[in-house]
Amino acid sequence: MHAGEADRGGGHKPGKSSCGHDCKGKIDIVLEVPKHCDLDIADSSLVLTEQNNYTDATTFGVRTNADYSLTITPPGTLVNGTRSVPVSVQTTRRGGAAYSSGSTVTWDGREHTYGVRAQARNIGIGTYAGTYRGTYGVEVKF
Repeated sequence: MHAGEADRGGGHKPGKSSCGHDCKGKIDIVLEVPKHCDLDIADSSLVLTEQNNYTDATTFGVRTNADYSLTITPPGTLVNGTRSVPVSVQTTRRGGAAYSSGSTVTWDGREHTYGVRAQARNIGIGTYAGTYRGTYGVEVKF
């Protein structure tokens, strides 16, 4: 006498991944690394004075783990109440090459250093006395 299906614990339930003579399966392993950036600005202010010919400079460093671009918004003028004076601001990469806002920088695992130089020209007796201000903006975009 042979035992029935009920005596053997019921019918065969095949595995979800494999069944039969050749039982193989796989498990995919996925690692997701989020994009990350570090922005280090050397000096939070540039001070343009008569002693430095109304010119000052600083640097900032960018470290990322992906290709990126910088959105740079330099001021065209410095403002003192209702008065303003023009200012020229240049951003350069290491080595002195100009950086154009929005240009893609290819990731290479290193910190990239940028220079920022501001200069106000023709400041003299015809320029109203006071403190003029503007803001240079930099944003890392992926």
